[in-house]
Amino acid sequence: MSFSKKTLALLTAFIMAFTLLGGAYGVCAGAASAAVPTVYVVAGMWGLCDGEGNSVTDFSLPDGFVEDAVRKCMPSFMRAVMFPTDENVNEYAEKLSSAMAPIYVKAQFDENGDPKDDSGPPFDPSAPASPGEYGFYLFQYDWRRDPREEAENLDTFIDNVRSSTGSGKVNLLGRCEGVCYAMAYLSAYGAEKINRLFFFNSAFLGLVTVNAPFTGNVSIDAGTARDWVDEAINGEVPDIAINSLDIVKQPYWLVLKALIRAVSESYGLDIAAKAVSALFDRMFRPALRETMLTGYATWPGIWSMVFEEDTEKAISYIFEGKEEKYAGLIEKIRGYNRDVRSGAVEMLKAIKAQGVEIGVLSKYGYATDPITENSEQLSDGKALLTHSSFGATTGNFGEPLSDAYLAEARANGNGKYISPDRLIDASTCLFPDSTWLIGNMHHQNTDVFPDEFAYRYFSGAAPMTVDSDPAYPQYLLYIGGTVVPMTEENQSQSLSRPERHGFLTALRELIVQIYRYVKALAESLPERLKNALARE
Repeated sequence: MSFSKKTLALLTAFIMAFTLLGGAYGVCAGAASAAVPTVYVVAGMWGLCDGEGNSVTDFSLPDGFVEDAVRKCMPSFMRAVMFPTDENVNEYAEKLSSAMAPIYVKAQFDENGDPKDDSGPPFDPSAPASPGEYGFYLFQYDWRRDPREEAENLDTFIDNVRSSTGSGKVNLLGRCEGVCYAMAYLSAYGAEKINRLFFFNSAFLGLVTVNAPFTGNVSIDAGTARDWVDEAINGEVPDIAINSLDIVKQPYWLVLKALIRAVSESYGLDIAAKAVSALFDRMFRPALRETMLTGYATWPGIWSMVFEEDTEKAISYIFEGKEEKYAGLIEKIRGYNRDVRSGAVEMLKAIKAQGVEIGVLSKYGYATDPITENSEQLSDGKALLTHSSFGATTGNFGEPLSDAYLAEARANGNGKYISPDRLIDASTCLFPDSTWLIGNMHHQNTDVFPDEFAYRYFSGAAPMTVDSDPAYPQYLLYIGGTVVPMTEENQSQSLSRPERHGFLTALRELIVQIYRYVKALAESLPERLKNALARE
């Protein structure tokens, strides 16, 4: 594949991977429904259809797409590389966005942030509702739309569930982007129909992997890249299912793995990181912006996961020179922050004061992807822990809180909120006594535990807190497919920054693996020659 083909494929994958939220609703065997029905506002990014049932969210590249796009973009790309003037770079960006547009054209919204047709989820909120696993009633929404515009549909669905079950109230469960839509509902309709609230994997305060491309803040951090590479080649990054690839079954895999580690431990990675960051700033930042406007950046629902404090910066980047054209969409983006986010903390406090119990479940144990400026911060790979937990204080990825901080927390009576791995202080969470945190669990992990835990939270007669059940303390650990309480004894198994051994150690391992590979080839040579002669 030529360099230009690789460039186009990489940019496409970058945009799609950054905004794929992951975490579709997992199906598993569950217990019977709690007495109060639960409405589950699930994570987004499921398939949407037009009025005739045809998919509008199949973003796979059609046959011949890359070749055709390269042919259209190659002249402007070469001019931009050889003569990187603003005019040439912008021409390349426009050509690339034009080539990418067919992928998103069916799902794209207009300049006002409205759908161009009647596409949406195959779901009628007023139709007879049936419970799924755990007795949860799944609310599906158009994850592209302004969350405020889906609030009425959610209210209709809640009334529908109340009517069909005879219950005066429902529990409301939000997951990932679904929390944004649940919060928009609460802002518009209040909590009069809500018994208990529970949020997990919350994207309400933003996702790093949405914020970075929307603000154009993409840079390679060599240190985090080393950790990410180490996790990836060990099969620990859900986005990179490397253990399922044929390459890991090949006899040369251990050699290649050692080579990757040796390169990542050398100064070569630092040099490459700086070079790629500089190339992005000059060539791909304008291209990313224009390409985002063919799809993702026209969807107010995705904008709801840009950090609130970075929204104006993102608007300036994405809509540069096109503010008037996209005035309607920009107003929706700002309107969501104004109407839903700005008063969210006080609203949730008021809801709790009304007697509605609120629980939060967050995951952590990962740095974010190494191409974001937040890559050093503790997260679940997509959402910063301080965001998804509504306020936890954390160290950077793999770095414990300072001794001075820990001493002060204990002196203030907050020692019980410190995690056994010393990475987190939950006393600063909005709801510290009903916030649970799971180490070693990625944002996109599909284990059923969060659903099971939410069912347990809703089912108890008495409100559940981090002190209610020794089996479910504030800090939990995901080990070998099982969630267990985190203790002083097992906290060492909490994921942290991979141990660095240095370039010489990595080089020695590479030499050893090359020797073993060559030796194995030599030992197998007689048998291979024998088989070759037999075939003759």
